[in-house]
Amino acid sequence: MRKALENLKINATGLTLRDLCHLSGAEATLAFEVRDENGVPLPGVNISAAFSVPSPKMLSWEADVDFTTVENETDGEGRCLATAKTSSFCNWKASLGGYYGSSGTVYAESRFSKDAARRGKWTERAIPVPVTLKKKKRTVANGISRKAAVYVPFSDSPVEYDLLEGDWVAPFGKGITGDLAFFFPDAQKEPDAASRDAPQSLVISTPDGAGLFVDVWNAHDSLPWRTVAPECGYVESLEFVRNPDGKSFSYGDGKRFGKGSYLVFRSRCRADAGGNADSALYGKIDPGMRFGWAPREKGAGSLVFRYSVNPEPGDRSLEFPR
Repeated sequence: MRKALENLKINATGLTLRDLCHLSGAEATLAFEVRDENGVPLPGVNISAAFSVPSPKMLSWEADVDFTTVENETDGEGRCLATAKTSSFCNWKASLGGYYGSSGTVYAESRFSKDAARRGKWTERAIPVPVTLKKKKRTVANGISRKAAVYVPFSDSPVEYDLLEGDWVAPFGKGITGDLAFFFPDAQKEPDAASRDAPQSLVISTPDGAGLFVDVWNAHDSLPWRTVAPECGYVESLEFVRNPDGKSFSYGDGKRFGKGSYLVFRSRCRADAGGNADSALYGKIDPGMRFGWAPREKGAGSLVFRYSVNPEPGDRSLEFPR
């Protein structure tokens, strides 16, 4: 009977239980579990959770949002709870001395439960929030970070680019040693520049076969890329093919190279007696790499990418200042 009366009341207002949770607020509990990159629990992590405050205008997307902030600290197992009444979501931050911070957003409404809503809650159980913090190790003091906006010269083979000099290797530029090589397999050489199509694929390789490694950027971390370049898992070359959306690429067996994808590279590699790399340069190419059409007199195609390289041979640190 109580449930029937409740439904009658809701129907009379034209609002659903979810609408009422937005307008009046419902309790949400976030269960944080913080670990380091090796999976070890981190105690003493400060958690700041800002829960959106209910407002009569919450059903209008033009409304300004206020927040109730809850502070807590992880226990010996790296866990803590944050609970508050909220209209729909929570922005959180995690910080600890000696580590790079992390942040994120949890949408309580995505876990909406009618039974929980009748008791003034968004969910039946606490919403798990796993967090990984990266330890600060060794900042790259003399790192080189540049944006390259270039035309790739016409060539029957990959054209080498010197990252330290920021130019193509001779005879196409003043570069001395090639770190990366670029090649457009489908570049057209028709005399009429206006009729040429933009290249649809780009091959990136390392001249000495040292390798490329695909990774995913975590935009919520204060250092969104990995702190140390991997020891293994590199490939000699990758071909990036433009997807129909025109904004992303595919590589390998149709794997997506999207908005948050980036490349770790190693170059100028020398091997020890066991065949392992012992004197290489390491660096990264940030998300946002793009390539496209170029006038025939300029080259096979245009290429834009932002990169950082650690000039200290053998040092795998990628902790470049932001």
